[in-house]
Amino acid sequence: MGSKGVAGKLRKLKVLIIEESPHWRLLYQEILKNEKLEMYLASNIHEGEILFAELWDHLKSLDAVVASGGAGQEACENCAFVQSMRIMGYAGPIIAASGDPDVCDALKQAGCDYSVDGEKRKVPGLVEQVLKIA
Repeated sequence: MGSKGVAGKLRKLKVLIIEESPHWRLLYQEILKNEKLEMYLASNIHEGEILFAELWDHLKSLDAVVASGGAGQEACENCAFVQSMRIMGYAGPIIAASGDPDVCDALKQAGCDYSVDGEKRKVPGLVEQVLKIA
């Protein structure tokens, strides 16, 4: 069916954003408010796994993932989740969105395609660029 849905309507692009900080989640939601995007927001890796399973495993409908890095054990879990998305066949863009450039590097090594290199404010622009909606 391509990018069109039922009755010829354009399908919204689905973006999963995994971000622990309520401040950044709200900011991304406001900046990325767009009739072309449908955002799914997860406040932790476990919510992200559930939403990913729903969107990708069941619907095969997910256009991009934004993976925040967290810290400590959470950063390891996020890297493992990125790897598992790739193993499960997700080939779409994944953006490393940690405020720590070292965690962004680890996420890229785990399978992320893009990185904000520790500058979370770059996330909305990178999402728009990757999905070509800017």
